[in-house]
Amino acid sequence: MDPLEVFPPEICLRIFEFLGPEDFCSCLAVSHQWRNLANTESYWQHFCNKRGLIQSNEVNEAGEMPLCPQAATYISYMNRLVRNWKQCRFNSFQLPKHDWYCCIAGCNRNIAIYYPRTANIHIYHISKTVDIVCDIHVGLPYGISIPDVFINEYFLIVSKGNVVLIYKNDKGYSLYKVVVGNEFGLTIASHIFPYVETDKRLYVKVINENTLWVESNTVYVVDILSDTYKALNDTFRCLRVDGKYIYAANDVVTCYNLQGDKKFSLNIRYVEDMWVKDQLLVVLIGGNSQLLHLWNLKSKSMINIIQVEKDPCVSISSELDNLYVLEIINKLYAITCYSTRTGSLVWQHKQQYERDISIHPEIRIVCDRFIFARPSHTCDTNFILLDSKSGRVLYDNIMPPCLSPPCYIYHLSDEFLITAESDKVHIRRYV
Repeated sequence: MDPLEVFPPEICLRIFEFLGPEDFCSCLAVSHQWRNLANTESYWQHFCNKRGLIQSNEVNEAGEMPLCPQAATYISYMNRLVRNWKQCRFNSFQLPKHDWYCCIAGCNRNIAIYYPRTANIHIYHISKTVDIVCDIHVGLPYGISIPDVFINEYFLIVSKGNVVLIYKNDKGYSLYKVVVGNEFGLTIASHIFPYVETDKRLYVKVINENTLWVESNTVYVVDILSDTYKALNDTFRCLRVDGKYIYAANDVVTCYNLQGDKKFSLNIRYVEDMWVKDQLLVVLIGGNSQLLHLWNLKSKSMINIIQVEKDPCVSISSELDNLYVLEIINKLYAITCYSTRTGSLVWQHKQQYERDISIHPEIRIVCDRFIFARPSHTCDTNFILLDSKSGRVLYDNIMPPCLSPPCYIYHLSDEFLITAESDKVHIRRYV
């Protein structure tokens, strides 16, 4: 029975609001009625906005019912992106490294490179070319300890020791505010504050363009724009952010909104790590054997348990309802795909290496179509790209043709792969 014939149009429109772009593409091929509903401009405009796409003037005239311009723009963009990842095709840019080590942060089409020898940050914007936006001297002393750097469309944030420097993007980045942590609490200043190294560690997590999560001797949720902050009553072992909520683990897992107000708690103990995506929370439970507990955040109930090896790396695909786990066992690593609904194994890929690989594994989902994994950043020959649905290896010729050793990955998104290789910073754009 066709749901569009059973439910009234307003209910169908409401249901469609919860669908992703892949679901809409499937709906386009069902029937004329389904295609007419899935071809609504507002839905596709939302997907284009999330990707920062500009609507094409060309209208797809293929078939009896042309696609709206927003749908044609998005589908053309994704087809091109997927094709380029499969064929390892990209536009390559190189930037001078200037130092033996650098810290790189990226967000969308902006990247920041920190050079410790000069304590300078170069800001670049990536389009068809790579253009430098500005060069900032952050005033931090040279030393072994490298600051944490974060960049988004609105702010550049540099954190080291007990000082957080916030630069606002207003036709070039300028110092906006300074957050200083000490044993008495926080100080927020709107002028340059002299840098002082202390033993008070200030851990900073950027929640969104307006909010910081700051840990010193206590935890604060800081509103950057209004100079206000709220102190929470505890410190936490693990922190994750998804959308409008913050999930923090200590003796229990607690959910806060972006203003620092407690929403609810889940009685989950012995948490070593956790991951969250949409309504799914994945928690790594320590002990004699490590387990992944899958929780539905809407019903606040546990839905599945998966047994894993020590210190797995996890990535979640909400589009495919899959969970991807990278596990390291001596010289063997395994990439396993589980269903988030049933907890059952979908596929698994195993590979043996000639030496131990046990440091900083990483697994990422690209375009919701590929799995990009590296068991350790200390090995030069351990990058692999797989199809996320089937687990089929797309390339693993010891080193994919797009990388050259020694290689450190600093930023990976659907569009970009940013690496530091020998004396250059390489930016590869796949669309």
